[in-house]
Amino acid sequence: MKTALLRAVILVGMGVGFAFGQNWPLVWADSFKYQGHVDTAKWHFDTGRGPNNDGWGNGELQYYTNSEANAIVNNGLEIIAIPKDTAGGYFTSARLTTKNKMAFKYGRIDARIKFPKGKGVWPCLWMLGNSYPDTVWPHCGEVDIAEMMDATGGIEDNIISSTAHWYWGPICGDSCAYSLSYQDSVPLADAYHVYSLTWNSMYLTTFIDGDTIWNMAISNTNPQMAVFNNPYFILLNFAVGGRPLYLTDSSQVTASMPETLFVDYIRVYSSGVGVLPMNNNHRLDAFGLKIISTTENHLTASFNLPYTINQVSISMYNLSGRRILMHNYCFTGGGNRYVNLPFASNLISQGACIFELKINEASERKIITTQ
Repeated sequence: MKTALLRAVILVGMGVGFAFGQNWPLVWADSFKYQGHVDTAKWHFDTGRGPNNDGWGNGELQYYTNSEANAIVNNGLEIIAIPKDTAGGYFTSARLTTKNKMAFKYGRIDARIKFPKGKGVWPCLWMLGNSYPDTVWPHCGEVDIAEMMDATGGIEDNIISSTAHWYWGPICGDSCAYSLSYQDSVPLADAYHVYSLTWNSMYLTTFIDGDTIWNMAISNTNPQMAVFNNPYFILLNFAVGGRPLYLTDSSQVTASMPETLFVDYIRVYSSGVGVLPMNNNHRLDAFGLKIISTTENHLTASFNLPYTINQVSISMYNLSGRRILMHNYCFTGGGNRYVNLPFASNLISQGACIFELKINEASERKIITTQ
């Protein structure tokens, strides 16, 4: 570790040459090493058939629930599609997201997953721009890391795809999409595989067990790709049927239901902008927090203080969530404020720490890494 300089990673994008095996700090994970209900401190359940009750815009045949019948942890996450329920769809299943729990920008996702199989299954590990739903799809951006769209129940049991969706004015009509697929020699339901995404300001790249599936240039100098240089949150869902699979009736789904999507773990590593909420009161960009400069023993930050508030608390945490220092400040009046914080670089472990600004019950956080 260099001791002369620290880097506030919210200000620095990553360069070209994004190696798969690079050692970035772990900023968020769920290893599912417990039993019972899904950890709602980390995951939110989307329920129903979508905001317009139309199968999430795709005519999907499932109704999402937060029931343990559809999502349960048994030393590993199991998302289960159950046939012909009466809850409003032909099937019930689950859709988990980290919206308002965790979002990040630049880094790597690893997820060890065993996919289901059979005609009609549509599971996916994917991301949406953190501005959704205030920014509508596809303007918010979408990245499908590992998606199985099994319309036949045959060779498609062996195929996984990665796709990006975005909006580019009149060039692509309603939405642009770029997709590539990987075909295994055996069904992907036969074994667990590690599906990964690496992401910097220049490229998105996906992998299966370290082998490249898909790569897309997203240069931050290209305004059409700007949506892919914003924070994203993670989704994990198991849909059934729908218009994209040309399966619009339950009688067309011949998968041997119930089918299960198994997830051993999901891990997020980030050396770009990281958001690591430690309580439900976290808000992204709540106070315009900026890390201006860092040295071996000093840190300067700025933020916008509401005029009705004068008490501010600043803390730092290591990546296991243990607080390593805290300072309280008192200001007169609101507006843009600066703090100069004594800081010892030897407090950082695993190459990073979390800087938290807390005002009343709301907080904003940034990740700081060593350079």
